[in-house]
Amino acid sequence: MIGRALFHVRRARALAQFGDGPRAFDDLAKAWALLSDGITTRDPAWTWWVNECELTWHEAMCHAELGDWRHAVDLFWRTVDLCPADKPRGRYIYLAHLLEALVTLRAWGDAESVIDDVFGYVGEVGSARTAALLRKVVEHVERAWPAVPSSFGDVVKDLGQLLARAS
Repeated sequence: MIGRALFHVRRARALAQFGDGPRAFDDLAKAWALLSDGITTRDPAWTWWVNECELTWHEAMCHAELGDWRHAVDLFWRTVDLCPADKPRGRYIYLAHLLEALVTLRAWGDAESVIDDVFGYVGEVGSARTAALLRKVVEHVERAWPAVPSSFGDVVKDLGQLLARAS
């Protein structure tokens, strides 16, 4: 069952990347239904990570890929809330995506509260993909510079420097 759920999640992401929201969310609904049955003894042991948090993140990513950043933000917040504190890699990834969404929406105050949490993971959690995303966020903020509050801009500069040193 979980293998089928993963198929629907991956297909949903691909459909969202191609701009087909209705079909993407139809596949996500199928994945959610399969997940609601839970992991069974017929599922491979490696499917332990397929849970509500992971599917919520993929749903957020579909919204982001379709340009619906407001809905994506709500779902990214939920992934952070659902991710246990003892899963630093997951929290780092989810926080980075939340930060990207907030910066895209120019929600500087919320972004400033999230970036403080991100700092704790840079250099401690190894993730080249997450570091690349954060560098992209730094560049996005630099391009928006005149509209960025100076306090947030300063913190983003510090993040850029920290990412450079951690590479």
